[in-house]
Amino acid sequence: MKKYFSSLILLLTAMVVLGQDRPMEQLLTQNTWKLQKDEMSGMGKHSSLANETEIKFVADGTWQSSYPIEGVKSGSWKLKNSELLEFQFGEAHKKQEAKILILNERELSYRFKRKLASYTLTWTANN
Repeated sequence: MKKYFSSLILLLTAMVVLGQDRPMEQLLTQNTWKLQKDEMSGMGKHSSLANETEIKFVADGTWQSSYPIEGVKSGSWKLKNSELLEFQFGEAHKKQEAKILILNERELSYRFKRKLASYTLTWTANN
C-alpha cells in the first residue's frame, strides 16, 4: 500500500511540474504585447527596438512582430522550465534564451545576455 501511495504522489507531482508551463503559455499567447522599455546594461553597442514594436506569440510556437527584432519579424518560441523563453529568429536558426522576469495578464518582461551586456525588454498587453 505504501508503495502505491508513493507512486501516486510521484505521478501527481510530475503532472503539476509538467503542467506549469501551460498557464504561462496561455498568458503569452492571449495578448499582443507592445514594447514599453528596451534597456541595456554592461558593455557594447545598443540598438533599440522601435517604440511602436508589437509582438504576438502564437500557440503553435511561432511569433510575429510589427518591426524587426534581431533583423527579422518572425520566428519560433518555446518555454523552457517555466523560467526561460527561447526565441528562434527567422530561418537562420539563430537562438536566444531569455530569463522571464515578469509574466502576468498585463506585463511581460525578460532579460537576455550577450557577451558583456544584458538586455531587458518590457512589454504591456495591447488588447
